[in-house]
Amino acid sequence: MFGFKKNKTIFFVFFSIFLFLVFLFLIKNKVIALDSCSDNFCIKAGDIESIVGTGTSTNFQNRSAGGQTATGQSESDNFKDFSGILYWLYQTPPIVSNVQLNNQNDITLVENSTVSISAIATVYDAQGCKTISSVTAKIYRSGVSGGKDCTEDTNNCYAVVSCTQDSGSCTGIYDDDATYTCTINMQYHADPTDTGTPWASEYWRAWIKATDETGLTGENYSPENAPDVLSLLALDVTSPINYGNLNPGDKNDPLDKITTVTATGNCSLDVNLYGTNMSSGGNSISVNKQKYALSSGTPYADGTSLSETAQEAELNCPKTTNSSSPQIKNIWWGIEIPSPQPAGNYSGTNTFEAVKNELPWP
Repeated sequence: MFGFKKNKTIFFVFFSIFLFLVFLFLIKNKVIALDSCSDNFCIKAGDIESIVGTGTSTNFQNRSAGGQTATGQSESDNFKDFSGILYWLYQTPPIVSNVQLNNQNDITLVENSTVSISAIATVYDAQGCKTISSVTAKIYRSGVSGGKDCTEDTNNCYAVVSCTQDSGSCTGIYDDDATYTCTINMQYHADPTDTGTPWASEYWRAWIKATDETGLTGENYSPENAPDVLSLLALDVTSPINYGNLNPGDKNDPLDKITTVTATGNCSLDVNLYGTNMSSGGNSISVNKQKYALSSGTPYADGTSLSETAQEAELNCPKTTNSSSPQIKNIWWGIEIPSPQPAGNYSGTNTFEAVKNELPWP
């Protein structure tokens, strides 16, 4: 009996040592028949093979609404590896922030031309900034019909179909945000929103939308109440006014010499008119011998005498809305040659100044 007990004890010791060695072997090779879980994922027992530097599994489970990251080289049906950073494939949409139009400064247009105007934004994506597939924009007058869904119109709504990622942003493999610039060529006749215009209670705004490679989108607006597009008072005039060959005592009756005023800014216009005496050598013809009118067939006697002091003519030229067909208005002119008056080639200067028309605009 004593010998049997001794042998039994020895067997039990050897068996215990064997189990311990097996346990150490399993730990060393990471094949543990236990579930390993956390709040955000679970590794199912027996389904992980471990090779040096690489882990492969089909049993990671996402248990939270947000993504998690881990270092290392990994492959899984439920994860995506971005050069050493492991992302959950649960996607979140891009976030657009810090939208600004023209740095929120008022916009100054250029007569009879376009000016480059930009909106900027920061775009963040939890899956990495390189997953952003497109960024688009609308730049529009705040009260335009449809808001950000407005129809393109060079007076009040501009679309940017592809914004540009700024150089130097989203350069690292771990970067999750990038800055973008969305640029338009704003026409000289874009609607003004400053004082004395039909849109004085409005402002201009940018809306920027980002789309990632899975089709998820994010969007945002520039701040309210700024910037304004400023009034651009500008005109062009045909010249010169050629009164022809007249003798002393002759006159243009009715007024028949035409100057055409073209609105080359973004406002409805009246015009200030003034001039100088016409001279030839030491001889002159008084400026008030020139007369003008805003309608054809006006008798010389009914015209308005030109002066050396500016006088506003109620031209009521509409605002230009299309650069290919700008708005125009005619002014009719004539002169009476005093008698007597020495012969000569007389010339002078008539000045036309753009004046913002009173409301309501035609």
